[in-house]
Amino acid sequence: MFRYTEKKLAKDIGRIAKYIDPSLVIEYKPEAREVTLSVEERGRDKAPTSIFLGNIFMKMKELGRKERAPSIERLLNELLSPRVFDPDDFMNSLAIRVRTDFEISLRKKMMASKGYEQTDLSLFRIGEALLELISDNEESISTVKNEDIEKAGITKEEGLRIAGAALVRATGLDQWEQVEPHIWMSTYQDDYDFARIVAADDNVRIPFDGNPIFFAPSHSICLVTDQGTDETLLRMIAIGEKFSENHRPFSQSFWQKSNDGLWKQWLPLEGEPGRQAASLQRVKEAFTQYDEQKEHLQAQVGEEVFVSKFQATNSEAGIMTFSVYTLNIPTYLPLTDEVSLYDHENEEILGNVGWSVFNACLGPDYISAVEDEIPARYKVMDPLLPEQVEYLRERAVKV
Repeated sequence: MFRYTEKKLAKDIGRIAKYIDPSLVIEYKPEAREVTLSVEERGRDKAPTSIFLGNIFMKMKELGRKERAPSIERLLNELLSPRVFDPDDFMNSLAIRVRTDFEISLRKKMMASKGYEQTDLSLFRIGEALLELISDNEESISTVKNEDIEKAGITKEEGLRIAGAALVRATGLDQWEQVEPHIWMSTYQDDYDFARIVAADDNVRIPFDGNPIFFAPSHSICLVTDQGTDETLLRMIAIGEKFSENHRPFSQSFWQKSNDGLWKQWLPLEGEPGRQAASLQRVKEAFTQYDEQKEHLQAQVGEEVFVSKFQATNSEAGIMTFSVYTLNIPTYLPLTDEVSLYDHENEEILGNVGWSVFNACLGPDYISAVEDEIPARYKVMDPLLPEQVEYLRERAVKV
């Protein structure tokens, strides 16, 4: 038997989409696990319809061949065909997703880079995370537009309360399953695992007494532990990554609700239990985010500017992050612990300097933040003065 794959699913989506609307332009992006459907109107692209294949593939591979095509067709009709707006149906479809600032920033930049019209998103800040109000229909999920909110005769805040209450009502007593000592995993795995924790607010059900630490590597996988030791956290990471490998990623960091009711990435103080595992996860998350950001930035600025990679290595003090700055080459740098300096004219590696030393040496006339970038980027566009190069050379440490 030939195995059904995401590539085959993408091909099926393209074939059925063309049957529904021959004018559609279909693009399969295997690295993003995504199919985009777009159509030109009067010489200008409309906003594309993006279909993430992960969760759809999980469903489709379980269906028989005869069931698969009708299910894909229903999905595409729901995504592509305008529906008669019904306020009751709309309010019943409201749901919540937890988002990071990076997710929202990247989405906006991708839309802007292609000239697509920006949609006002229904977002609510809850500390270091965001809640997004969405519409979950039978086969598809869409963003909630302000015009739909107005048509339904409610405010965005009322929509959030409706969606949150519906998610709480749909959450039963069997929410958690213990998978290892001190580690529990949500039993739902339905794209709202972490969202239902946040939506429950102070009424969240936790299978133990104590201060929970959450790990949600995808929107469909959420784990919780009552023991913040490196050993337990590393086991929880391994379980979470195994179960979320075919899902849309959410966050590599640990999360905890603070006393002021806001959600924050959990990072113990230096020397406290769990510090090593939590620090590792933050670096992994930064690496993933900077890697995605680099791809889009490089396409935007062209070959004339070098977009430096975010890199990390182990040191005696723990994980050390660094990026490379080649002297006098226009560069966009990620925010790192250190900057590795390279003199391309003399083909010489000068060594590493701390970020604070590098930043202070250059000053605001030579280094500045790139506007609206998450995570933070800094640009060094002009050649350095001879005295600046000499200052850095004297302080660079060979590694």
